[in-house]
Amino acid sequence: MKKSRTVVRISQDPSPFRRLPLVDLLVDTRTELFELAVRAGLRVFTTMLEQDRTAICGPRYHHQPGRSVGRAGTVPSEVVLGGRKVAMQRPRVRTADGRRGSPRRRPRTRRRR
Repeated sequence: MKKSRTVVRISQDPSPFRRLPLVDLLVDTRTELFELAVRAGLRVFTTMLEQDRTAICGPRYHHQPGRSVGRAGTVPSEVVLGGRKVAMQRPRVRTADGRRGSPRRRPRTRRRR
């Protein structure tokens, strides 16, 4: 009877399971989820500003003979979202005599302490 030439090697690692970098995976997932939330929040905020401009100026491409305000394009702006500044395009509104208006007018309230 012939002896087998294959050598059975015993692993130095006592655990048969492979170790995965789970901490790195969780950090990456958390970061991606945060980025998704910031992008979704920015999209919602932009839509809200456009709805406010539509409420003030009327529908886009709709002629209004006696209008007092009109659309004036967009302007690059920054907004703090998720604890950091995010660049966005903010819609502008102008009055009929050319003065600058704001699509988001809210009364100031006192902050509670």
